[in-house]
Amino acid sequence: MKFLFLILSLLYGLLVYLRNVFFDFKIIRQHSFNIPIISVGNLALGGTGKTPMTIFLSIWLNKHKISHVIVSRGYKKMKGGVFVVNPKKHSPQECGDEPFMMAKRLIKTPIIVGNKKYKSINLAIKTFSPSVILLDDGFQSRSINRDLDIVLINSLDCKQSSRLVPLGNFRENLSALQRADLVVFTKNNLMDKQNISNEHRKVIIKQLGQDNIPYLFSNIISNLLIYNIDSCSMQESTSSCIATPSLGLCGIGNPESFNKLMKLYFNNIVHIEHYTDHYDYHQNNLTLMNIIKGHYKKYKLKNVVITYKDFTKISGLSFNVFSWIGQHKISLYVIDINIELKDKNNLLINCLQKIVA
Repeated sequence: MKFLFLILSLLYGLLVYLRNVFFDFKIIRQHSFNIPIISVGNLALGGTGKTPMTIFLSIWLNKHKISHVIVSRGYKKMKGGVFVVNPKKHSPQECGDEPFMMAKRLIKTPIIVGNKKYKSINLAIKTFSPSVILLDDGFQSRSINRDLDIVLINSLDCKQSSRLVPLGNFRENLSALQRADLVVFTKNNLMDKQNISNEHRKVIIKQLGQDNIPYLFSNIISNLLIYNIDSCSMQESTSSCIATPSLGLCGIGNPESFNKLMKLYFNNIVHIEHYTDHYDYHQNNLTLMNIIKGHYKKYKLKNVVITYKDFTKISGLSFNVFSWIGQHKISLYVIDINIELKDKNNLLINCLQKIVA
């Protein structure tokens, strides 16, 4: 099987190389716009923290009163066409879980989704006349001419995961970083000192130095929230080192980060159920119920712990789950995360200020 993956990985790499050559020699057309385009992207399939970084940038732009629109593909969205996300009208299934979550968090920022990003940008300009476009997952969107390419690399990644799919988790080789304007190593504080990714990161940093590409580090700052099922309200938890039996549910690109964060708050983790990124809880509602019931019966479960991303999907579509949890006096905890920059030289802020000046 590994040999088959190697062959497929080599073929995929060849296709990616040819695609980039076509763009480099302008054989494939690029779309340009009269306002700055800031892209937040990565090389990996997921799990680098694009959504928290996009939220961070949007908050910064709002703080400085710079109008902007976030454009996203809306991965796995079921509703066709190009449209503005409205969390009161649309479900995570209709618009994509990450755009839905951003729309819930960033009430002042329009979020537009569509399979053709240039069409989404045209709609954004026509409808909102923004000063800036934030392009979510835009590094591979070479058909869009960008003014700032921010590329994220997960500090927890190892050499094996940085191979091209399906052998690894990368969509492009590390050499593609030559196109980046700024590289951010995310989740720096979750990396163990002995972690193999530490040596791997040194190799990447050496390459960035040779290519004169600036880089910085960022940390994940987590908050433990508790959801009151009766009042449908969320508040920050005052508990720490919770010792009662706890079940984790995680459907994100990099579950290792969730595992590490959950261990910060819970001492008696009976199991962490890992799902694929963008997991559809709506279609698997019965399976989810059976998993929770099974662990309740076996361990006298007292806590269910999920990510904020998973919460936005479960809360909107699986009321039966919440109802059952509430009836059995199980607490529902949500781990929320934010970005904290380790940027003494203000590299990112200086880049933003040049773009929006």
